[in-house]
Amino acid sequence: MQTKQTYQTDYNALLKRRNDANTLISGLTGEKIRWNEQNKAFELSIEKLIGNTILVTTFLSYCAPLKQDFRQRMLNEWQKQIQQRTIHFSDNFNIIEQLNDEATIGEWNLQGLPNDDLSIQNGIIATSNYRYPLLIDRQLQGKSWIKTMEHVEEEFDPILDPILAKNFSKLDRTLRLYITTNLANPTYPPEICARVSVIDFTVTQRGLEHQLLSLAIANERNERERERVKLARETTKNKRMLKELEDNLLIKLTT
Repeated sequence: MQTKQTYQTDYNALLKRRNDANTLISGLTGEKIRWNEQNKAFELSIEKLIGNTILVTTFLSYCAPLKQDFRQRMLNEWQKQIQQRTIHFSDNFNIIEQLNDEATIGEWNLQGLPNDDLSIQNGIIATSNYRYPLLIDRQLQGKSWIKTMEHVEEEFDPILDPILAKNFSKLDRTLRLYITTNLANPTYPPEICARVSVIDFTVTQRGLEHQLLSLAIANERNERERERVKLARETTKNKRMLKELEDNLLIKLTT
């Protein structure tokens, strides 16, 4: 009798698990479509991985000190060169889409980085390059963005003071050094340029227009500007949450 009751309990538990699994599968129909489309996109991206990698690495290595038009000219020339060698790369190649996502860019904009392509590219180079970034930042906008992004709430002593005082500290491996200058056209020797990634953070016309428009709206329609910033924060937060949920869903299903 006890054995029969045990079997019945196990049967009911298995039946419940089956029903739950069917409910989950039917609820994930939309996700299945997305996964299939994403799988096809991944297969295509594998074919173009080498070309995309060449373009990304050359951009990060050589384009940091260049203006926007020169960067695009260099990318166009590199695309011609790898096409001649029958190396495939993505159609309508976009360096921003290759190296970052909308959620991160939205967070950067809220932290003070202008929304034009040059500024976003500069942000990508500053955070992605293995060399320490040296920002040519006459308007100090890059410095302000970095301080907000890295949550720096105070000014540190000049870097030589602790060294002269022999006040040494162990550094965390995750420490990242950012160097800025407000000189408009500095000249650095080759040995310095080889060790840092010089990035031109000069404000562009589009970036300046965006900032002036925000200031004008904040002055004339303060309530609307606050509402816009609030909505932008919520949108960015939701995009980040959606991306994390999509990334973790398959992992959760397999555990």
